[in-house]
Amino acid sequence: MDFFIQTVKAIVVLLLAILLIFLSFLLLDGKQGLFAAALLLTAMFGLLIFFIQVFIIDSSIRKDPLRLLSCICCLLISGAVVTAVAVTNESLYTVLPHSNLKPVDKIYFYKEALLYRSERKQTRLKYLQSLKSYRRDGFTLYYSEKDESLAKKMVHHSPKVKKIMNALTGGFLLKPVNVILYSNPFIFQDHVPKHRFDRLKGMYVPSENTIHLFIGDHDRTNEEALLKRFAHEYGHHFIVSFLESHGLNNRHLPRWFEEGTAEYAAEKSIRLRTPFRPLNIIPFKRLHTKQQWEEANRKSSPHHPYKQSFHAVDELIRIAGPSEVGKLMLLSSDGNFYGWLEKISAMSLEEFQVSFLAEEMEIYKDLRRN
Repeated sequence: MDFFIQTVKAIVVLLLAILLIFLSFLLLDGKQGLFAAALLLTAMFGLLIFFIQVFIIDSSIRKDPLRLLSCICCLLISGAVVTAVAVTNESLYTVLPHSNLKPVDKIYFYKEALLYRSERKQTRLKYLQSLKSYRRDGFTLYYSEKDESLAKKMVHHSPKVKKIMNALTGGFLLKPVNVILYSNPFIFQDHVPKHRFDRLKGMYVPSENTIHLFIGDHDRTNEEALLKRFAHEYGHHFIVSFLESHGLNNRHLPRWFEEGTAEYAAEKSIRLRTPFRPLNIIPFKRLHTKQQWEEANRKSSPHHPYKQSFHAVDELIRIAGPSEVGKLMLLSSDGNFYGWLEKISAMSLEEFQVSFLAEEMEIYKDLRRN
């Protein structure tokens, strides 16, 4: 009987602790939540050491090990909950850095994600069936009712991207593409492959021919940035389709080159000349793999790989012409990308890395002087 009573007490205390932790984190932003978690975990560790010491010293307590065990279990489970809630809370503010999330907003996101994940077998199909769809010009878009206008603007923006990419690759039969718009960051993360990006809001998945785009409330007030994000991912689809039309895939391309080409399509579809800011350059061979690219794009990184890669592709087009970009994609399938880059640009990789921003820097200095 004592065992049953103690077990019930432990469960009630644990549930109350979990509820209190959850409610507390609803009031904290990402950094505040991490700081609070660090303090709570430190305090819990201190309590754990204290309980163990008391158990060793006090012989009367050693006669009742069940009480110590229940305390340790409560502390360990509470610690795991604190960690999980803090990380989840931080992920919301990572994806929605400009949002002033209210507790009710967080509860809505959590509830929707939990309902979605509770039906694991057909989650993708059921989620898509819950959205509206729109088909036109090789696109199938899935979106919530509040994003219908944005979805159609993306389709209307696509011809600008096609025109730019056709200049780089030449004509070929472009494969149809699906575009899924998400308003819940947790469901968005569930639908994209595992990654190490801090603030991912869009991803093209070649195996699915699908573009995944997260749209927060802040994004809805900045249509230009949203169209640019769409154009970037559509540029990836264009590159993969172009290579597949020649019996190739994109695995031989350095990450910086593919990302720079997609960013070129995105930037040029929005404006003819992109505002320039001085960059902390990172050597291109350190942006070659997916892992290197993800690491360079961490929040703590001093580099701006997307901007750097865009300006590199822009300079290559200025030097050699737009059609040479598609030519480089095909020729480099032999594994000698940098050799072909040097031939097409008529300079060594080292020279290209030094010179590709020289013209932009001079223009920037002139504008600053004026």
